[in-house]
Amino acid sequence: MDYFYIATKSQNPWVKYRPLAVGDLASTSFPNPFFNYFLSSNIPPIPVNVNGHLTDYTRMEWLYGLKTGSLTTKCSVQDIAAVGQELAMHFCKYTRELIWEAVRVEYYPKKPSRQKCLWVSQGEESLHYWISQLGLGDNQTVFRVELDGVIHEASDEHLMNDDIPYDIALEKAHKYWSGEIVDPLKKEILFEGNMRILEHIL
Repeated sequence: MDYFYIATKSQNPWVKYRPLAVGDLASTSFPNPFFNYFLSSNIPPIPVNVNGHLTDYTRMEWLYGLKTGSLTTKCSVQDIAAVGQELAMHFCKYTRELIWEAVRVEYYPKKPSRQKCLWVSQGEESLHYWISQLGLGDNQTVFRVELDGVIHEASDEHLMNDDIPYDIALEKAHKYWSGEIVDPLKKEILFEGNMRILEHIL
């Protein structure tokens, strides 16, 4: 079955590479755009009116100010919860990536690193699943690609997306890196090496 790569049309500020085009040969390198997001300061601050002057607060400072009563806001409970949930998920995913890489390096060193790899899908059914999961809408480009390198098939069901004890996180990481797949449709493919862009299909 063919391999496909889903890219965004617009470049996020933390992406260091130019958009891909048919005929390109892309090589994986550290950090990939996904992990570089965590290495860069990309969470926008919240402007707060302090004595008539706008002052930028980090989200943690803003939430702490609301908690202690040193700040007030006209934001709704839902807006405040959205800021808190977004910040919590940021650090949850960052922690996950550090744990998963530590487990990979020690126990599965020949597997592609999530900090360097590209994610691809195989077959049209898998492609349509990931298109729906990513939810990029009109901001997506899909290429048919040719791979030359190392591949690892894993299930995103084993990724940490909530606050869990460290020993359970390690257990999930081992299941991920050992390639334990429960639902084949939810399989994600990590690739490290050279990727040739063969065709623009969407």
